[in-house]
Formats: sequence, C-alpha cells, structure tokens
Amino acid sequence: MLDPVKGEVETAAETSERAAGVIEDPCGFAVDIGTTTVAVALCCSGRILAQNVFFNPQRKFGVDVLSRIRCAEMQEGVREKLCIWIREAIGNACCQLFEECGGRWQEPGGDVLECEKPESGGDVLECEKPESGGDVLKWEKPEPGGEFPKENIRIVVSANTTMRKLFLGEPVSGMGQYPFPCGEVSFFEGKVALPRKEHRASQYYDITILPSVSAFIGGDVLSGAFVLGMDHQEAPSLLVDLGTNGEILLWDGTQFWAASAAAGPAFEAGNISAGMPYKTGAICGVKRVFPNGGVRGFLEVVGGGEAKGICGSGIMEAVTALREAKLLEENGSFVREAHRRLGYPLWKGKRAGNDAGVL
Repeated sequence: MLDPVKGEVETAAETSERAAGVIEDPCGFAVDIGTTTVAVALCCSGRILAQNVFFNPQRKFGVDVLSRIRCAEMQEGVREKLCIWIREAIGNACCQLFEECGGRWQEPGGDVLECEKPESGGDVLECEKPESGGDVLKWEKPEPGGEFPKENIRIVVSANTTMRKLFLGEPVSGMGQYPFPCGEVSFFEGKVALPRKEHRASQYYDITILPSVSAFIGGDVLSGAFVLGMDHQEAPSLLVDLGTNGEILLWDGTQFWAASAAAGPAFEAGNISAGMPYKTGAICGVKRVFPNGGVRGFLEVVGGGEAKGICGSGIMEAVTALREAKLLEENGSFVREAHRRLGYPLWKGKRAGNDAGVL
C-alpha cells in the first residue's frame, strides 16, 4: 500500500498493525477530474487504501476542453448530460472502492445508517435503523478488533476549470474565447448530488472542490503546487502538468508564474488504438527496442503482469526508443515498410480477442 506523503509502500505487517488499532484520522475520497481521465482514491489515516483510474465519460462530446465547451454552449441539454455523466461515474467509482475496502454504500431506503462495534467486543456489528430513508455513505470496521469513524466520508475534488464547471453543472459560455471569463472558481464546500447508474435516486454528499486560478489554470495544478510545498522553496522550481490541458507553474522564489496550452489527449493515450490510463496492465516504460521486435523483457508494465495497452508515458518512451534504434523517421513515420503496414509489436498477446501487438 502506497504512502502518498512518504512515497513508501506499506508492508503487510504495517497494514495489519494499523488495522488493529483505532482509525482516528478521517477517511475520504480524493478525486482528480481530468479532461481525458479521472482518478479516484480512497484515503484513510494518511494512506491510499484503494484507487481507480478511468476514462472521462464526457469524451463523447469532444476529446479536448474547447470541444466540450462548444458542445455545452451550442447543443441544448448537453451541459446537463455532461454533469450527470461525470457525477455518476465518480459515484460508481467511490462505491466500488469503498466496498473493496470493507465499507458499504447504503442503498436508498436501506436498513443501515451507522454500524457500531458491539459492547461485548465481538466481531458482529450492531446497526441502527436510519431516521429517514437515504443513501448514506458510512465506514465499517476494516478488520476484526478495529475501530472506525461514524461520520460521513468527505469527497475532495481537484479539476481543471472547465471540468469543475461541468461537474457543478455551471455554465461554461465564453470560456473558450478571449478574454476567457470563468466566473466564480474559488474554494467550494457544500452538498453535491452523486447519482448511481443502477439507482434512480440521488443523494447529496459533502464535497470540497479546490479553487482554480483562471479559465485554464485549474485546481489540479494548484493542488500539485500545494502538496509539493513550492511556495516554501527558496530556490526556483517548476511544475509541469502535461495533461489534455497542459499547464506549467513556475515559482521564482517570491511569486508564481503560470501558463497553459492545449496539449491534447495524446499524453493520456487518448485516440490511441491500444491507449489506456496509467493503471494495471499499461505499458508505461520502454527501455530498448530491436528491429525485429522481441522487446518484452525491456518493457515496464504497471503491476508487472500482462500488458493490456499503453499509457502516455509508455508512448513517449516508445517513440524515443524507436528513434534511437533508427526505426522511426523525424516526421514520425516508420523506416521499414512492414512497420508502416502493421506497426511495431511492442507486446504480442491477446488484446480485445485478437493476437496482435499493442503498438
């Protein structure tokens, strides 16, 4: 288990020892809404318990920010759809991660509101009936002998400015044209409804959304600067966020300077036949390539198992390796005719039912 603060992996013994104690720190979900991908992590006691990365369902209305803004502006009902889709996807992801870690997302009108450890000290949970039927997110005992908080779990959201607006269902009119007005983008804390696909009812949950700076300098890069403590550094430092909306943040020792540009979804493997987010099964590193293939032992795969696709960092390293091996021209075309027709096989295996190379 990864410690996000220390950057260390928690051992099984440490996990067991922590689970046997009292969970005093609040549990919550950290959500990063990107234009191409969305990342959701369940965190407790300063550690990531589980996480998931998936494609943003809003991609149906454009692979970049400007396309989505135009659709939301010009097509009736699209803004509402974009809002519902992203909230539903996040709600389902939170539910899945919560259940994986021993929690339960109560169904509307369910019989459980809070679960408390019995006075006898046994392993059976005593539950109270809800005062009114609701969809309440609660944390249950993680391991025998453990304690758990009773309060609702908070969801903290970080996003670029357009994704923030669409998540809240707010207008994005004019954001794609100079002078790029974005309206209110300050710190948000309140109740937001998260529907779930298999239920008709929605429920409001405590949501915190980190502030943005402008139309194209969002809360995602701002949260990165905060975690890194850039404003406490004496020497200049640079933070580069190469997402679909690329951002660069420079701290010169006294103040911040920021710039942004449309980088497109390529860095997150958007519009790539075998593209996928950085998650288990993604080729994320390519150390070396050979003219006739056979590079399997020189690849880095997230999770160390079979490759299912390739993510943005894997594509960048693959291009570098192909150039170093003189298999790729400066303009991006393959040198060999066979590779032009079939591509270069980084990984030969079954993908989507076919015996084909990943790239």
